[in-house]
Amino acid sequence: MPLAANQLDPDEEVIAVLQDHWIVMVMPFLLYLLSWMLFLFFLVVSWSLKMVLLKVSFYFLLAAFITLVIGHHFFFLFYVEYLVSSLIITNKRLIEINFFPFFQDDVSYIELIQVHEIDKRKHGFWENLLNYGTVSLNIPRRGGTIVFKNIRYPSIFINLVEALKANKPLSPGDLRLTKASCPSKYQYLLKKK
Repeated sequence: MPLAANQLDPDEEVIAVLQDHWIVMVMPFLLYLLSWMLFLFFLVVSWSLKMVLLKVSFYFLLAAFITLVIGHHFFFLFYVEYLVSSLIITNKRLIEINFFPFFQDDVSYIELIQVHEIDKRKHGFWENLLNYGTVSLNIPRRGGTIVFKNIRYPSIFINLVEALKANKPLSPGDLRLTKASCPSKYQYLLKKK
């Protein structure tokens, strides 16, 4: 979902656009594979029953195709959610877009100057191995904590936010390591040292 130009302040520029870690697509993909296995199972049962019980065979064939259609549609919905939901970092604020077709369309704006504390959590073997985790922002004005889940390279994300908040120059490797998409104006940040 592209950010409309009128949603940004005149002196605000997009630095990076981050998506969730690819690990969020593992469960939908496994369910997609399960739907294919159920489809094949129902298809084999239908074929084996076609000479004995024609009516039951038809019901198994119908169940096979319904399972496949449902599996494809749910995988498509989760894939669209993965592509559209993102975290946009500008030179003034963080913009979080949470989108799930037909159910959720949320946009949150967080001013960088409002951020009081930032911390990260990486629990478990997979989060440490694949280097993703949860980042929490403490915002006293809102009276609570905002949590971003499944952030790639949470330490680099925190360094990036802290550098923008303090108006410090960005480290050349920060954006490159997070695999963030970046406007051409900031491509020099993606180059190796």
